[in-house]
Amino acid sequence: MMRHLVVLLLLLPWTSAGATAQTPSSTIPPGPTVSVYGGQYHLATCPRLAGHTPQTMPLADALRAGAGPCEVCRPNVVDQAIGAFAAEYVVAIAREKGGQAEPPPEIEPPLTFREQAGLIMVRVRRGAEASFEQGLGDLKVALANVPSRRSQAQGWMAYRAVEPMAGDTLYMFLFDPAVPGADYNLINVLNEGLRQNEAVLALQRFTGSLASSMNLLNLQLVQQMDLAAPTLPPSTTTLPPVAQRSIGIPTLGEATPRIRSKCAADWPDDFRMRAYCQEQQTTALQKLQTRSMTTTDQLIIRRKCLTDWPDDFKMEDYCEEQQLKALASIR
Repeated sequence: MMRHLVVLLLLLPWTSAGATAQTPSSTIPPGPTVSVYGGQYHLATCPRLAGHTPQTMPLADALRAGAGPCEVCRPNVVDQAIGAFAAEYVVAIAREKGGQAEPPPEIEPPLTFREQAGLIMVRVRRGAEASFEQGLGDLKVALANVPSRRSQAQGWMAYRAVEPMAGDTLYMFLFDPAVPGADYNLINVLNEGLRQNEAVLALQRFTGSLASSMNLLNLQLVQQMDLAAPTLPPSTTTLPPVAQRSIGIPTLGEATPRIRSKCAADWPDDFRMRAYCQEQQTTALQKLQTRSMTTTDQLIIRRKCLTDWPDDFKMEDYCEEQQLKALASIR
C-alpha cells in the first residue's frame, strides 16, 4: 500500500505521445537539462539509466514530450531547480500546444484503508511548506467538489509538527474514521474534483515540496482512555506469517538462475558488465540474507522493498538501507 502512495505522488497523471517542438513565439524558458528515457525524465545519476543511453534535453522539451518525473531518482524532489520549473510551467506548456484536446486523466488503482483509522506521514523540504499547504488547499477543494467524497473529507485532517525533523518539516494526515472501501488515491481525488490542468498543477505542488516518500499506516484501536468508554479486550491481531528464514529472501541456489537471467537481459552483448552485474546482485543478496528484520516496522520495510524491486536484489538492498535510515530519523 505504501508503494502505491509512493507511486501516486511521484508520477504526473497525464501522458502525451510524441514531442512538440518549441515554437519561436514561446515565452517559456528551456529550463534545467534532464535525461529522458522510458517516457520519464531523470537525474543523470539515476540507477534506471544504467545500461541505457538517455536523451539529454531541456526540461521544457521533456514536458512537451509528455515525460513525467522518475519515481526512483525523484528529480522534482532532489533537484530544487527542476522541481520549481516543473511546478511553474507544466500547465503553461500544456496550454502552449495550441488548443489540442487534453487526454482524459488516467485512473489509478484505488487506495483504501483496511482498518477503521489511518495515518500518513511525510517530510516536506524546509522552505517548501507554503507550496505543500497550497496543494492541501487544492485537495480540499477537490473533495468538496465531489458529493460522494465529502464523507472522506469529514474524517481527513492534516497536521504540521512544530518541531523540525532532520532539517525538514513533518506533516501528518490523520483519517479518523477512514471510510470503508473509499478511494484515497490522491491522483484520482484531484482528477475527479478539479479540471485537469488544475490537478496537474496541484500534484506538482506536492511533488516539488517533498523531502521523502510518504509512509502510510493502518491504525487499529487498542484502547480508549476515557473512563466512560468500555474496556476493549486484548487485540488478537497478528502480523502475516513470517518464514523461519528472512522473509521473501531466497537462498543463493534459488536466486542464481534469476540473477543470471536478469543480468543477461540487462547486458546481452557485454559479458564484462554481465559478470559485474552478477557479482553485485550476489553481494546484495548476501546482505539481505544477513540483515536482521524482525520488528513490525522492519517487516513492513522488507515487504515494501521486495514488492518494489522483486527482480533486483541490489535495488532491494538499497531500498532497505534508505528506509531503515528514515525509520531511525523519525524515532
